[in-house]
Amino acid sequence: MITSRDRILTTHVGSLPRNEKLSDLLIKREASEPYDKKEFDTEMDKAVRVVVDRQKKAGIDISPVAGEKVQKIVADFINTPTAVIAKAKAAMQPRDVTERKKR
Repeated sequence: MITSRDRILTTHVGSLPRNEKLSDLLIKREASEPYDKKEFDTEMDKAVRVVVDRQKKAGIDISPVAGEKVQKIVADFINTPTAVIAKAKAAMQPRDVTERKKR
């Protein structure tokens, strides 16, 4: 476990706070309605910078992965069939290199 004497180690889970304009653009995007992608990217960048700046000022470590990306990774994993997961685990197991020579 990582500890610190200088600050409280913490992180956050979930979406970062966003302004009303960005919220409206996100709703349009999720509903597959037309929206201005350039405006969306600009507003997203501004919103992330504001929150990251607040986190830095508060002494919170900054995570390199956005909450939405983590949510997608977890959702994809949860929706992966167990047979596929088992096969992937088996493929990652160390093998006896002499086994290959026998084939």
